[in-house]
Amino acid sequence: MSSLLPRPERSQAVLVGGSQYEFHPDIESVDRNLDALRRILTDPAYWGLPQENCHVIRNPERADDVMTVLETAAERATDALIFYFAGHGLSDEGGLYLALKNTRKPRFAARYDSVHYEWVRSAMLQGDSPATRRIVILDCCYSGQAADEQMGVVMGDENTDVHGTVVWAATTPTRLAVAPREATYTAFTGELVHTLHSGIEGGAEVLDMDTIFRRVSRSLVAKGYPQPDQHNRALGGQLALVRNRALDGPVEDGLPGVPVPALVRGRERAFAPFGSSASWEPFTWGPLQTDLLIVEGDGESVIPEDSVHVRTIDEDVELPEDLYAVRARIEAEQDAKRLAGEQYFWNGLNYAVDRVTIGRIAESEAPEIYIQLLNSDYYNFQATQQLDEVLPDGLTVRAKYVDPYDPLDVPAFMGSSFGTNVAVITRDEKLIVSRRSNMVGSHPGTWNSSANEALSRVVDNSARQAPNIFNVARRGLSEELALSPDEYRLNMLALTIDKGTHQWGALFMARLRRVTSDEFIARRSRGVSDKWEHDRHELVDFEIDPVTRFIFDEERTGLWSPTAPGLFYLALVNKYGKVAVERESARVLQRMRRA
Repeated sequence: MSSLLPRPERSQAVLVGGSQYEFHPDIESVDRNLDALRRILTDPAYWGLPQENCHVIRNPERADDVMTVLETAAERATDALIFYFAGHGLSDEGGLYLALKNTRKPRFAARYDSVHYEWVRSAMLQGDSPATRRIVILDCCYSGQAADEQMGVVMGDENTDVHGTVVWAATTPTRLAVAPREATYTAFTGELVHTLHSGIEGGAEVLDMDTIFRRVSRSLVAKGYPQPDQHNRALGGQLALVRNRALDGPVEDGLPGVPVPALVRGRERAFAPFGSSASWEPFTWGPLQTDLLIVEGDGESVIPEDSVHVRTIDEDVELPEDLYAVRARIEAEQDAKRLAGEQYFWNGLNYAVDRVTIGRIAESEAPEIYIQLLNSDYYNFQATQQLDEVLPDGLTVRAKYVDPYDPLDVPAFMGSSFGTNVAVITRDEKLIVSRRSNMVGSHPGTWNSSANEALSRVVDNSARQAPNIFNVARRGLSEELALSPDEYRLNMLALTIDKGTHQWGALFMARLRRVTSDEFIARRSRGVSDKWEHDRHELVDFEIDPVTRFIFDEERTGLWSPTAPGLFYLALVNKYGKVAVERESARVLQRMRRA
């Protein structure tokens, strides 16, 4: 249902904007923000919200001017409820405040003559509104505090029909939003208007919130503006908002949908480009640099099993023509090896990661992860791993299909595998570290965790049920280490992307309840299903000093899989805490350098 447009007659939108202020600079472009969004939302070519259901409030002077309209709209909406604010945002220890026309500076009691964001949150997300889709868009300074204030609240029993909640913030909790001089719109709303107005070529018939946000975010950062923030609850990111006008050909009506220009240094506040954003830097540990992107998870808090939701779409992922030719070549090569009696890779059925949406539960702050999968296979995976192969147009696979994209926005066919890696700790506190044999197709000869398994469309799709990522890890523990589920406690530590190959994965830690290191060795000697996948095992004391020394030993320099160092680091954090691991491992590395 989330893929369908909301029913306009059952929806309500409240658009609030401050362009004129007594104690703050005016923002003339906010008036044009409101006009453009109102026209898009009410135009049947985009959505068709009735004019009487679209409430525009300009330069309000009292909080009641906003809250009365919002609370009434919340009572009336039975499908989508949208709240938008553009103007000055203020912040202090009490939270985020949306400035009114007469709002004074923060230290002069801004909290008493502005709209406290907590009131908006309560009306939108915690009240008795029958709305099933709830969208908050904030284009103001410090708006990222909305996410920090747990925007994706857990709905009570009376709200079990809520399909999703999404919150967009123009910037992070501590950053200023930007309104470029002489631009038609503010920076964030300008890119939003342009995306809604023009559509997205090659996109679906309707544009959902995740798709729109990724386009807006990428455009803003490329121009040097702040990276916006997004927070989803349940299927919020998959809620449809407007029709994709790009499918109708070039849009030439009168709406001023011109995107904002790139930031002019010296005239506006400068911001770091996307590539320098710490949130998307690969995992590093001392001098060790990896290709592992930790998308969600910090080691200290585990990701509950019931917080990971997987949905499969019974459609085959489609390779572009140039990659299909690579796949055909690989298939012919493997078939020739099979006929010659040589070692070959068979074409197992697997999945491609089509979409990942992450929300957060307010009470526990635990993440909720939604993963959508398409059908793929091993030869697709192999074809997309030829990243340095030059295609007929002169571009490499990496340059054409990976590098131009946000890590979360790479085409689905490039993610034709999902792997699980498990750090296994025996009862006597030994970390099992394994070296992958030269017979495996992925990262042969490298050191890794002792249980690694890829999601299979055949094995992990029993009874036509969507796969369970935890069960994939359990299968790895069974096939590679002969461990049954009652012999260990399994926790998920992180959701990741191998940036070097663009493969999604999940990192786990398994603590064995009864099996000691000696018993583990004895058990493997009696045979396990996939014993051939590893040719060597090391048992390392599961403490900060010995694990750090093992990872940074010169003997293993350059021989680590992309995921293993990050996995072992998170496992240590889970046991000792981040501060202790950071402090003690730094001391160990310093002593190793001096030796």
